[in-house]
Amino acid sequence: MLRNLIQKPTFRKIAALLLIIVLSVLVILSIPSIVMVLWQELQKVPVWFMTVDKIRVVLDLVLWILIVIELADSIRVYLEEKGLHLETVISISIIAMARKIIAVKLRDYEPVMVLGMAALLIALGVIYYLIRKVNSQQKGE
Repeated sequence: MLRNLIQKPTFRKIAALLLIIVLSVLVILSIPSIVMVLWQELQKVPVWFMTVDKIRVVLDLVLWILIVIELADSIRVYLEEKGLHLETVISISIIAMARKIIAVKLRDYEPVMVLGMAALLIALGVIYYLIRKVNSQQKGE
């Protein structure tokens, strides 16, 4: 991939490469945050006891890192194939919604907002299932 980028540098390729570098730096800088939260919790008494809020923080960070990794990978695929895979975009959206649902305290939101998030997550799941089904049928033909 890198050889292809160097041979024919276009604005799109340079911008995408810069985005991948920025996202990679974000991932590298985010991992110590998870380690610090876990280290702080391990030093408290009782050991290995984490509150729900701390677990929520760790899960939020982990899912955030997964989203960034998936975004970087989708940019790489975009460069290689000159197009995005809808399945990847939908999976990133599902991870982002899961992160939102895990990270927030749902009791702080109006019931309509919670129902809206649930409906969006269900819709994304159905779309993801249909895309996978179509892709598997096309590979079988």
